[in-house]
Amino acid sequence: MTTRFPFCVPHDRPGLLIAMLTFLFAAVVPIPASALEKGDQAVVATERLNLRSGPGTSHGVVLEMPEGTRLEITRIEDGWAQVLLEEDSSISGWTSAKYLSAVDSGPPADADAFFAAMAARHGEPRGRGSIAQLSLHYAYYCSNGGVGLALYREASPEPIVWEKEEWCVSDLEPRDIDGDGILEVTYFVSGGGTGTFGVKEKHLSWPPDADRPALGYEYRTLQADTYFNRDFEVSMEQVVVREMQYGQNCRADTFCPEWPEDAQCRPAMVCDIAQEGTMAVLGDGFPDRLRSDPKWLAYVQKMAAQGIVLEGAEVPPELTQLSLESLEAVDTGERPELTDERRAKIEEWLN
Repeated sequence: MTTRFPFCVPHDRPGLLIAMLTFLFAAVVPIPASALEKGDQAVVATERLNLRSGPGTSHGVVLEMPEGTRLEITRIEDGWAQVLLEEDSSISGWTSAKYLSAVDSGPPADADAFFAAMAARHGEPRGRGSIAQLSLHYAYYCSNGGVGLALYREASPEPIVWEKEEWCVSDLEPRDIDGDGILEVTYFVSGGGTGTFGVKEKHLSWPPDADRPALGYEYRTLQADTYFNRDFEVSMEQVVVREMQYGQNCRADTFCPEWPEDAQCRPAMVCDIAQEGTMAVLGDGFPDRLRSDPKWLAYVQKMAAQGIVLEGAEVPPELTQLSLESLEAVDTGERPELTDERRAKIEEWLN
């Protein structure tokens, strides 16, 4: 790769040469490769640049790209960029990222164009919709650690787009959490590992005069654990369901968001949370030996005191008085907090 200088400089004027070289160097040096990201539009910022079959000079050259060639970056790895040619997306390869400059493609023409571009980068979303009161369009994804939520807001003079990396987002719905007449965005992130599964409920607040959403309060709404209890040699499952009671039960508090990392603590609306927990012994039948084991009865009593109640027909009669009130019973009656619809969602998550 060569940069030619088509001019002559008098030998007795070295200062002029230095000034001109400084100017040209500043004009052709592209932005650092670290500033480029997957999904960016870029342009070749040197006279000629090789497109190779892999990330490194040991890989063969697919073609030479002249200065100004427009590309879409699909991956960044150790200073190399995997790219697609804008004029022919069937041509792809790797090139040195340090000779690329990012191109500001401007805001998408509309929500459909934005989500079409998102689908090209991340695949089809798990769900998509809009919230008319907030002039907001959304899509959520189950990508195990990639983009989880994308928002497009109609605004003047330009629309606003916003993406959030999450694990598997399983649902999204608008709610007026603090009862002020302005809807917040509530979404649910699910995931887990061996023997455990959980769902977090997260809140976004995006008032009309704000240029981006703010992450509000979050809490774990469902935790399911399957494990082997060595004390009794049985497999067990514990399920804890938490439900936030909105509106009149909410209060102002201080919240320190986990994102972005440098965010300052700020006032937030925090609401009361009701909890319902159960445990069950897994297997074909309830082990007879547990019925007469005093250690088992003591264990069940201890867990019940922590809000985890043994369920099923095998609950010892001595423990029936420890059953928890249902969440419907503790609700004011204006809005049952654990509706049939929410129960169905919980069953879907667990299954």
